[in-house]
Parts: sequence; structure tokens; C-alpha cells
Amino acid sequence: MADELLSIMVSNEGVVDALNALSQRMGNLSPVMRDIGQGLEREIRKRFASESDPNGAAWHPLAASTKLNRAKTGAQGGILEHSGTMLELLGWQASDKSVQVGFTQPYAVHHEFGTRKMPRRGMLFGDQNTGELGASDEALVLDLLADYLAG
Repeated sequence: MADELLSIMVSNEGVVDALNALSQRMGNLSPVMRDIGQGLEREIRKRFASESDPNGAAWHPLAASTKLNRAKTGAQGGILEHSGTMLELLGWQASDKSVQVGFTQPYAVHHEFGTRKMPRRGMLFGDQNTGELGASDEALVLDLLADYLAG
């Protein structure tokens, strides 16, 4: 992702231990990182369909003014799907030691964290204040790592 906007640092002891063990065994963690990137992207795409954040809480509904504007312009789609561009800008990039997952446009940050005038509609973080993954995303990463460790 050329325009990295958000970073998730791993602080979960189980994830760090598993990555260290895999690194000693495999050396190059690119396959693991690719699977993590693909898995997290899939989960983020599901959030657009369910209109919920990484913790399963429903996104705030659109403001009445936004609904009115959409009706006037004929725009259709879900809460964050006004033009369909947001999902087109979702992706991941893996290396041998890391994976970046996110959006390549700066306006995604406004949705992830909210603004003075717009409520948060989280897509990436379970807790936007700490940058932690949601429980299901963390479980996905741990499950993938366990599969690799199992052989």
C-alpha cells in the first residue's frame, strides 16, 4: 500500500511468540503475512456487508441530511458505499516480516476514527484509541499462526 495511513503494532504475547517461532523455523514469513493480509481484508469486506465494526457493533446510521442528499443524487449502497470507491481502495501488502492492511485514501481515516461532525464507523481497529484488533480479527491471526506452527 503506497499510502500507508494506519499501522497496527503487534503487542499480543501469543502472536509475538508464534511469529518468533515461525521466523526461526521458516526464516521468510511472506507466506504467513500474505495469509494474514488476505484474511483481514476478507473480514473488513464482510464489515461493509454487515455494516458493523470489528467488535460487531452496528455502524451509526447515516445522518438525515446524508440520506436526503443521496436521494437527490440517486446514490445507492450501504453506509460507506456511496460510490463504491472505498472497497476498491482496500488492500494489503506483505513482506517477509510484516503485513499492511488498509485503505489508500486519506478519507478512510475519517470513517475509522470519526470527526467532530461524523461518528466513527470502524473498519480496521477494535479499539481506535489503542490500535488493537477486534477479538475476531485477533483470533483469525492466532488461528493462522497456529496452523503454520502445526506444520
